[in-house]
Amino acid sequence: MVQDRKPVKQHDNRGQSKSWTFLLVGEFGKIASFRVSKVLLLSLVVTLIVFLGYTILLTVQYDRLRGENDALRGSLHKTEDDLVSANKAKDKALVRLMLLAKEGKPGSKPAKEKKKKPQIAKKPKLVISKKTETPAARKVDTSDTSSGKTGPAKESTGTESSETNRLAESAVSNTVLVQEFEIQTVNHGTSLRFKFKLENIDPQAKKITGYTFVVLEPAKGSKEPTRISPWSPLKDGRPTKIRRGQYFGIARFKYVRGTLPDIMDVSRFKNATVYVYSPAGDLLATKVYDVAIVLRS
Repeated sequence: MVQDRKPVKQHDNRGQSKSWTFLLVGEFGKIASFRVSKVLLLSLVVTLIVFLGYTILLTVQYDRLRGENDALRGSLHKTEDDLVSANKAKDKALVRLMLLAKEGKPGSKPAKEKKKKPQIAKKPKLVISKKTETPAARKVDTSDTSSGKTGPAKESTGTESSETNRLAESAVSNTVLVQEFEIQTVNHGTSLRFKFKLENIDPQAKKITGYTFVVLEPAKGSKEPTRISPWSPLKDGRPTKIRRGQYFGIARFKYVRGTLPDIMDVSRFKNATVYVYSPAGDLLATKVYDVAIVLRS
């Protein structure tokens, strides 16, 4: 017995996108399915390629910026070295200028001439004057001679003392220079805020560390006590515990700031003194300012 068979229809899949279905089965029998088509897979691949390209671009850009940063640092160090060399040359020129100015002072040469004149020219005059001049004239000559000898000696003594003071001051401040000091009232006039610049002038361009204090001295007749920032016991108007000061470390320069509290009336104070000490307790620099001049509104 022959049965009639119906022809099976074949579906034409041409032109249709291929896809894959993924099934995820959980522990409790839950099934999750999602379909991944060819277009979606291609999109994921393209996205991954773009992301990798962007990452490579950022890496190259970072390397380029890091190279530029290293080059700028090198130029900065070179500029600092040039500046240090220029400062050394300036210090040498200032020393030479001071020596030349000291040698060319107008009072030094006449003093030597006055010392030589009594040895050569005045001895014959004294021999002749014994026969011709009167005692009154001798007294006048003697007084003139003595005044001529003592005058230059006093002037030289004053010059030497001023030179000694100047050298002592430069010996204190040959590594650190205090500049641009100013104070300003804050907190409704109950405190003073100060600021000054510390500059490293060490001829060897070494980094300098230490501690700073600002002492506010009352005016004459004022009942205000002496104020200091940071606080430290005082002896003869100077701080005694150096390590309580405001620490600093400078290669070139630095601005130091601080506050003096409990100031009811600024006009009761006369001077503001800046003290700079080394970590060993040696005084590196000191400078006195008039409060009325450095006060800013």
